Amino acid sequence: MINNIQPNSINKEKFDNAMYKFCKKLTYNSHEYYKKTQMSHRPVYKTDGGRKFIKVKYFEQSDSKGNICCFVDKNTGDIYKPATWKAPYTKGNNCVRGNVYESTTFENTDPHGGWLYDGSSYNNK
Repeated sequence: MINNIQPNSINKEKFDNAMYKFCKKLTYNSHEYYKKTQMSHRPVYKTDGGRKFIKVKYFEQSDSKGNICCFVDKNTGDIYKPATWKAPYTKGNNCVRGNVYESTTFENTDPHGGWLYDGSSYNNK
């Protein structure tokens, strides 16, 4: 508690469950996409920690570092597209692209990240 202000606490179990479902959906949609195109790529999406934002990376069979997919705010569950390898794009009125607690915001994901850039950003403000 700072200056008698109680910090917002999140339910860690609820957040972890939402992140698991989000990564599972990203992986599933990616596998379905590559099945349709008859390609052998089968990336898997996993989280990589952070203090405020969690990186969501995708890994292919021979890849140990992974590639950045998006960032998720630990406090709100908001999904952001990446600005750099280390930081999300947080500027502008429509920087939030979805929310891990609302599965409809990431229903139509694709392995190339087009769902983050299609212009129909999620706006919960």
